[in-house]
Amino acid sequence: MENMDKFTEMEETSASSDDSTMTEDLLRRSIEKSQDYLLSRQHEKGYWVDELEANVTISAELIFFMHFTDRLDVERQKKIINYLLHMQREDGSWPLFHGGLCDINSTVESYMALKIAGVPADREEMVRARNAIRKNGGIKKTRVFTKIFLAMFGQISWDVCPAIPMEIILLPNSFYFNIYEISSWSRGTLVPLSLVRSIEPVHFLPAGRDIQELFTENDRDLNFIPSGLPFTSWENTFIYLDRILKLAGKFPWKPFRKMAMREVEKWTLKHQEEEGDWAGIQPAMLNSLLALHFLGYSKEHPACVKGMEAVDRFLLEKEDRLWMQACVSPLWDTAICLNALMDSGVPTDHPALIKAGEWILSKQVVKRGDWQIKNPNAEPGGWAFEFYNELYPDTDDTAEILMALNRLELPNVRDKLGECQRAMNWLLSMQSKNGGWGAFDIDNDKEVLNEVPFADHKALLDPPTVDVSSRILWMLSTWGFKREHPQVARALKFVKDNQELDGCWFGRWGVNYIYGTFLALNGLLAMGVMPHVENDQYVLENMINLVRPGGKVFIEFRNKLFSLTTLNSNTYDFFMDDLFVNTKGKLRDQLSDFLKSKLEMNHPKKRIKGNADDDFKSKKDIGYDSILSKFHNPFEVLDLFKSLNFKDSKLLWYHYHPSVPFLETKNKKEFRNQGISYEHEKSGWRGMFLCSAFVVEATVPKSED
Repeated sequence: MENMDKFTEMEETSASSDDSTMTEDLLRRSIEKSQDYLLSRQHEKGYWVDELEANVTISAELIFFMHFTDRLDVERQKKIINYLLHMQREDGSWPLFHGGLCDINSTVESYMALKIAGVPADREEMVRARNAIRKNGGIKKTRVFTKIFLAMFGQISWDVCPAIPMEIILLPNSFYFNIYEISSWSRGTLVPLSLVRSIEPVHFLPAGRDIQELFTENDRDLNFIPSGLPFTSWENTFIYLDRILKLAGKFPWKPFRKMAMREVEKWTLKHQEEEGDWAGIQPAMLNSLLALHFLGYSKEHPACVKGMEAVDRFLLEKEDRLWMQACVSPLWDTAICLNALMDSGVPTDHPALIKAGEWILSKQVVKRGDWQIKNPNAEPGGWAFEFYNELYPDTDDTAEILMALNRLELPNVRDKLGECQRAMNWLLSMQSKNGGWGAFDIDNDKEVLNEVPFADHKALLDPPTVDVSSRILWMLSTWGFKREHPQVARALKFVKDNQELDGCWFGRWGVNYIYGTFLALNGLLAMGVMPHVENDQYVLENMINLVRPGGKVFIEFRNKLFSLTTLNSNTYDFFMDDLFVNTKGKLRDQLSDFLKSKLEMNHPKKRIKGNADDDFKSKKDIGYDSILSKFHNPFEVLDLFKSLNFKDSKLLWYHYHPSVPFLETKNKKEFRNQGISYEHEKSGWRGMFLCSAFVVEATVPKSED
């Protein structure tokens, strides 16, 4: 009787209602509106692109650049001032990201830009900014890049800035430290900046435009201070080495200086795109133009003209405000939009999607860039982030694009597959020794280099990361790669080995742990290696703590009751272990023999339970992430949710089977089509036996509940 009551309750929960119909209609209309919006934002050439938000230093540094190179545009400067003031927080500071707290570098650079541009120090916004700077540690707390800008305008001595000798470019690629052992973005920034740092130029400001009012007694000594003797730590060693380099730099005899300057010049010109960009990023562009300025290049020189045109392409304007982006992201934006539209049901042969796909193919990188230094035998392929960046394709964009192209029904299938194969070959060749992928280079992971004084931002390297590697795993699964593939197996081990103690993963290229965990889960699930948890109660208790009161959770389970209709070994297991669990002795033996005789038509391959550390030692050990896949009885699951005080728990059935599973091989297409049509079946009770999975929707209790 109790079970019958539960049947009735579940039937009522799953039954159609006016409310559920209304919700479905709202959801459908919302999806359609989103589709229409995205399609309306598509550029006539086929791509999508929107603003790439960044912190205000990008725009503040444009003011520095204009003054330093005598390129002042008064109207443009006025609009940047308006932008900086518009972005200021109530406490007077500027954050690193939208909604963030005070960032000392953004705040100091914004203040200095405003002051240089003529905003008086007694203006209310400037007073608030000074207070914020002092409250958050003052000039002493600023990063190396900020200190370099201060030195360039004579506000501090160049001596407090770390040495970046131009001669570094002369070091052979076989040397432990050379420019190709740091990240691509660091190279593009550091090589031209090394010329600026070595020359130590100063642009003296007019009276009243300096920022000496920011300095306090705390800022008297801005040098890097070692915490001990050399060799007691890498940080201390590099600080002492920096002092030696700066001392050597004061001697007039510099035997390799001219040679280094010529190499910096050659390298800078060689790395400029035909359209004027350098690596498609603001720091590399402005620093390269600065280097050419100090090398004596005129404003009319073709390299400078094209470079300034590239800078202009990075500018955005709204009303009376103007700001600069760190870079532009059309290929990334287009791939994301394509996948979103197809995921939401837009046909894969929709004209707008085909146009976007063909535009993407036209942007494939076919030049050999810096990545070849460590990967000399690979042929070019892949895609970059920006419009014009043929020297620095990246693995993350390439993976996202390959996911989109895999589904797109382009007219010329042969061309599509050929370009995809080319990109896939390049991408697979970019896997690092530890099994992961960095964004731009192989094995760019000499962490000791992050201890040099110049790298106080700790972003000098491009090591393999979980987020990028997981996206690649996700993509590879869509192209038919299995976890037995050697490169996939290495990547899976990399992702698992880098899981944090609390179960999450760090994401470098998104919102830290949310981004990293989202991609890690997608990559693992796509490869079929996501383990089923062994302690359901523990997970649900954590859910209560993680989700805000009144929020909803949606959790998937494999349906144990589905075993009743599979007529295979799972049916046998359910009968013996669950339904007739109390049957004993000879009667149990007779039951077992009977079921085995009747259920021999299909016995799914058992998933092997083993040690997670032994995942890929032999093919015999390969199972469902080496953890036995778990089935759940929906009755027991609902009871568990209820016992933990979840509210309004309901079952949502999915993955309908119109027939017993072993008959799927007889007519795969019809089996699939009928199964999909059953997803909208409203009677409720059949899902209990015909669905291989279900989702529990439940509400986290509020404190008053």
